[in-house]
Amino acid sequence: MKQRRLLTGLVVAVLVGTAGACDSGGGGTGDQWTAPAPGQAAALLDFAEGGRDAALRDVAFYGFGGVTAPGGMTTGPDGSVYGLGDKAVRLKPDRTVSTVEGATKAGTSTSGLVALPDGSLVVGGAGQVKRIAPDGTVSVLAGAAGAARTPGAPVPASVPAVGFHFAGPSPFGVGPDGTILIGDRDVLWGLKNGTLKQLYRTTGKSADGQLLHIGRDSAVDATGTAYISPEVPDRFPGRLSDLLASPASSPP
Repeated sequence: MKQRRLLTGLVVAVLVGTAGACDSGGGGTGDQWTAPAPGQAAALLDFAEGGRDAALRDVAFYGFGGVTAPGGMTTGPDGSVYGLGDKAVRLKPDRTVSTVEGATKAGTSTSGLVALPDGSLVVGGAGQVKRIAPDGTVSVLAGAAGAARTPGAPVPASVPAVGFHFAGPSPFGVGPDGTILIGDRDVLWGLKNGTLKQLYRTTGKSADGQLLHIGRDSAVDATGTAYISPEVPDRFPGRLSDLLASPASSPP
């Protein structure tokens, strides 16, 4: 598991840097990127002109980088690495890259990406959490389109998942019992068997009174403990001292 997590980090560093080199827009800094030193990281894909993977660079760019910041990254049970940028893409162990079938059907403005043991993916967006099956079939696991709830307003401790109005769901992990962890602005939800359970809620505020939200840089370990870093959205990341751990197996 540690080795796989390390691989994920290396793929981020290599692909984001390399993708910048294929950006023909003015002012790009991709030409300043250099390959990692021996023993530091492994360049899994070669996007240079005439390189082995040059034909794949556009596909990889929109998944691991893109015009917008990556909305999620995860690894699958077969060792594939998935990236969610402007599109969802898959980097297989044989180093081939492809767009995830069914990702477009899941909607735009997706955020959060989780790989399940059966090979399916879970993404958030447009007020819903959806599952993309290996064959590309998309189904709604939780949430409802329409008006979003207001962060800071009362929420139930437990509620049927389908039909609930999220503030902005972003799934980020799955616990050992199959519980899917979802950051929803100020609330951390656990989704299992069609039910959402409130696991944690931020109550802190910034120096100027802004409600802290659960940051996108969240994770869950093998024991089911979720690690979150509260932040003020679109302003600055949470401090390391703000790192909180919440058991995913039991509500507050």
